[in-house]
Amino acid sequence: MVVNFLSGIALILFGTSIMSGAFEKICGTKIRKNIAKYKFSNLRNVGFGSILTILLQSSTASVSLIIGLCGAGILGLTQSICLIIGSNIGSALNMLLLVFQGVNVIGYFGLFLLVGVFLTLFIKNNTVKNWGLCLCGLGLLFIGLSLMSMASNELSKTQGFVDFFFNINNPFILFCLGLIMSALINSPIGTMAILASILSMTPMLISLNNAVYVIYAMNIGTCITLLFIGLSQNRKAFKASLSYLAFNIVGTIIFCLISIFDWITPLTSFLNNTTWQLIFINIIFNVVTAIITFPFVKLFNKFLDKIIPDKKEKSSDQISSMPTLGLIQLNTNALNFFNQTCDYLQDSMKYVSTYEDDRDEMLKQKLNSIILNTQDMNTQLLQLGGGLSASDVDNKRDLNNTFIGIEKTNVNIIKLIDSCKYNNKKVNFTQKQLKIILAIEQLMEENLKDMRIIMEETINQGGLNSSILLEQIIKRLEKIVKLKIRAKKNIIQDTVSMEQKIRKYTCFLNVINYFEQINTNLTDVILGICNIK
Repeated sequence: MVVNFLSGIALILFGTSIMSGAFEKICGTKIRKNIAKYKFSNLRNVGFGSILTILLQSSTASVSLIIGLCGAGILGLTQSICLIIGSNIGSALNMLLLVFQGVNVIGYFGLFLLVGVFLTLFIKNNTVKNWGLCLCGLGLLFIGLSLMSMASNELSKTQGFVDFFFNINNPFILFCLGLIMSALINSPIGTMAILASILSMTPMLISLNNAVYVIYAMNIGTCITLLFIGLSQNRKAFKASLSYLAFNIVGTIIFCLISIFDWITPLTSFLNNTTWQLIFINIIFNVVTAIITFPFVKLFNKFLDKIIPDKKEKSSDQISSMPTLGLIQLNTNALNFFNQTCDYLQDSMKYVSTYEDDRDEMLKQKLNSIILNTQDMNTQLLQLGGGLSASDVDNKRDLNNTFIGIEKTNVNIIKLIDSCKYNNKKVNFTQKQLKIILAIEQLMEENLKDMRIIMEETINQGGLNSSILLEQIIKRLEKIVKLKIRAKKNIIQDTVSMEQKIRKYTCFLNVINYFEQINTNLTDVILGICNIK
C-alpha cells in the first residue's frame, strides 16, 4: 500500500515533468519571444503569466523562465513580478486536474500513454514526438492520481496511518509538514494530490480548517528551489525569485490572520467533494493575494532595487548558456548590430560624397568593432548546447548567416572607405561621378530605411507583415546595378581623352563596386532572416 502510494506520487511528478518539458520544446521559443518582445501593461502581464503556467503545467517551469529572462536583462523587474503574480494564479488553476482523483481512469488514460509511446518511438518528426511525450505525461499524471487514491483508501484502514494523522492535527505542525513536503517534492499539484488523498479518506482526523495551513505552506515551499535558481544567476534574477517568495509570504500572513475566523465553511459548503474544496481554497488564496499585492508592484520594485542594488555587469555581450534564452539575446544583438551597421554605412556614404578627409579612421574603428562583435556572437552561438526545438535550430542557422552577412557588410564598408583614397589622400570625384554616386546613395538610403523595418518586424514579431518592402529593395538593387553599368560606360568614354585621370576613375569604379556589394550583402541578410532563398 505504501509502495503504491509513493508510486502514485512518483508518476504524478514524472508525468507533469515530461508534459512540461515536451510542451516547452514545442512552443518554448514562441513563448519566450512573446514574453521578451511584447511589452504588455502590468495587468496583462498577470494574465499572460497565468496562461504561461497553465500551458507549461508547472509553476516552477514558468517562474524559472521568467527569472532567467529577468536575470538576462530582457525583462524588467516590474514586468517579472507581474508575470510571477499571474503564474501563481495559473498554478492554482492547474489544480483542477485533481478532480479526476478518486475516479478509476487508468483504462482511459492508459490509452493516452499507449498512443504517446507509439508517437515517441516510431515517428521521426520531432514535433510529433514532443506531442507524444505530452500524451505520455498526461497519461502518467492521471494514472498516478488514481493509483495514489486507491492506495490512500487502503492506508486509511490501517491503525498506524490513523494514529499518525490523529497526532498531527495541529495548524503549526501541519504548516511545517506542508513546508517540508512542498520543498522536497517541488510540485504544487503533487503536494495538493497528497493532501486531497489523505483528507478525503480520513476526514475525521484532519479538519478542513486545519488542512488549509498545508496549502499556505505549500505556496511558500515551492519558492525555495526557485530562490536558489535566482541566487545562482545574478542580482536581477535573485530579486525576481525573492519577489515570488515575498508574494506568497504576504498571502500566507494575511490568510493565517483571517483563518482565526471560520471563513472556509461558508465559502465551501456548496461543494460536497473534499478535493474540490481544497482546489477552491487554493484558488481563493492566490487570487485574493494577487489582488492585494498587485497595486504595490512598483513600490515593491523600488524597495528591492534599494536594498539589493544591481551590480554593474562586466560585459553586456555575454549571452546566457541556456540555449533558448541565449537565442533571444542573440536575436536582440543581431538587430542592434544591423542597425549600427546601417548607421555607420550612412556616415561612410557622407564621407564618400563629400570632401571631408578626417573621418575615415574613426569610422573604420567602429566598423572593426562590429566585425569583432559579430565574430564573438557567432562563436557563442556555436557553443549553445543541445535540447533545441526545430524552430530554435532554424533560428540558430538563420542567426549564423545573419552575423556572417553583417560581418561581410562591415568588411566591404571598410573597403569602400579605403577605395576613396590614393596615396593616403582622399580622391575628389568629378561632378559627373558625384552625380552617379549621389544617385546610388539615395537608393541605398531608401533601402536602409526599409531594411530596418523588415529586421525589426522579423526579429521582434517573428515574421514579415508584408513582402512589398522586399520587392522595393530588390528593385532598387537592380537600379544600382544599372547605375554601375552606366558608370563603366562613362569611364570608357572619358578615359579615351583623359588617360591621365585613370587612377581617379579606378577609385570611382571601386566605390561603385563596393556600393553594389554592400547592398547585396545587406539584401542577403534580409532575405536570409525572412527565410527567402
